[in-house]
Amino acid sequence: MNQRYEQSAQLDIQEVGLSSKEKKKLRIEQRKANLAAIKEKIKRGETYGDIKVSRRIPKEIALAVQERDRGRDFGRPHHICKHPGPPHHIVYFKHFLHGETEGSPHTMKNLESPCSDCHKLAHEMNIPSGTSIEVFFRSKFKNLS
Repeated sequence: MNQRYEQSAQLDIQEVGLSSKEKKKLRIEQRKANLAAIKEKIKRGETYGDIKVSRRIPKEIALAVQERDRGRDFGRPHHICKHPGPPHHIVYFKHFLHGETEGSPHTMKNLESPCSDCHKLAHEMNIPSGTSIEVFFRSKFKNLS
């Protein structure tokens, strides 16, 4: 049984016979308790927890990725990224969040900083999750270089 279903089932059992105000108060208390539990897990390093809390890439890593990617061609012929944008995850953050992928999502290996043109082109070409923009472009443009 998934966690969200278990939580809603718990609330339904607790809410029987309560007024709408009491139900609302109970739900608010439950959300606060869940948030406190997530924050505690994050402190202990057991989970990446709430997306809003841990999706933020540490500044020193973001700057290092941008510096590394300045001047890259990302596999595009006759192109150089002069102004790399903010780093993006190669493997989607949600895969780490839900435990589908081990390790940290915020590593140099899992981040790329393409310029806005490369980023836009990658979205237009429907780059799949878990694929580096450079690897994707090199496979698409291999006959053009």
